[in-house]
Amino acid sequence: MLQRRGAPKATPQLCAGPGKVAQSLGLDKTFDGHDLLAPGGLELRPGTPPATILPGPRLGIAFATPEDQARPWRFADGDSRAVLQRTTLHPT
Repeated sequence: MLQRRGAPKATPQLCAGPGKVAQSLGLDKTFDGHDLLAPGGLELRPGTPPATILPGPRLGIAFATPEDQARPWRFADGDSRAVLQRTTLHPT
């Protein structure tokens, strides 16, 4: 992960955001349509749910309509130090 991200050490920002997560894991367009519920390869597994979920507007979608830019389509773990622009998020 460090090598793919060109980072000298692990920090909370190493995988902050979907693009950084994808780069860290070596994901590219060959994973488009990949079934994340099928065992083997890249898969989602049950885990501990976050104590607090913070919703807010997505980042980096200036191309979208103002209405879509303002929609709460971004969700973050309220206890994570890797959350970018926390002030744009609101507790539920």
